[in-house]
Amino acid sequence: MIARLITLDNNPTSKAAADVCKNSSMAVGNKFEIDSLWAVTPEQVPNIMNANMFQWSYPIQGHRDDFATGLSLNSYPTAVIERRIACFLSHWLCWKQSVETNEPVLVLEHDAKFIERFDPQEIIDSKFEVVGINDPRGATRRSNVYHEAVLKFTNPIQQVPTIDEFNIPQGMAGNSAYLIKPSMAKKVIDKFKEIGMWPNDALMCKQIFNNIGQTKKYYTTVQGTESTTSL
Repeated sequence: MIARLITLDNNPTSKAAADVCKNSSMAVGNKFEIDSLWAVTPEQVPNIMNANMFQWSYPIQGHRDDFATGLSLNSYPTAVIERRIACFLSHWLCWKQSVETNEPVLVLEHDAKFIERFDPQEIIDSKFEVVGINDPRGATRRSNVYHEAVLKFTNPIQQVPTIDEFNIPQGMAGNSAYLIKPSMAKKVIDKFKEIGMWPNDALMCKQIFNNIGQTKKYYTTVQGTESTTSL
């Protein structure tokens, strides 16, 4: 398994949060090394999108019904859309590495913090191709509903819970910390090339992919740092 920590190179807040994440991993006794992945910056977005012929198709403002998937898409609070696209592209780099190396990748955003020792083998051996390990509280919309559903899990890993109407994209809790297998990484890349780029936690939803899991035990939580995507 490869562990990548998405970090903004020129942002002291991001670097400080990333240090907290790495130190927390050592504190809980994790047996793997975490390598920083320097995040894509808003300034780099146009060149990367043009070079790869990527298109952003998620609504920047307001609402759109996506007829290809049957999903109802509502815009995210975003002051500068290039920041949200840069976040997506940073996750894409992790998915790309998973495909190229044929290795599972633990994707961590800089504000993740370990609260329990994490052994990836249980997820690797499971039927799920991507699994969230993060405490949803403070990390996603309707987080308490998500948390209450997880408390009712009867297995260590289960499909992500349903927390809203059937046509609202629902997946992992904010995608702050998840392990993705090469098979899923390829599917996600193929899908956004087909339907366009969406925020990664909307794209990687249970309505599009039926093998998204969540651990009953939370291994990480969010630090509560200021968002570098929405502001």
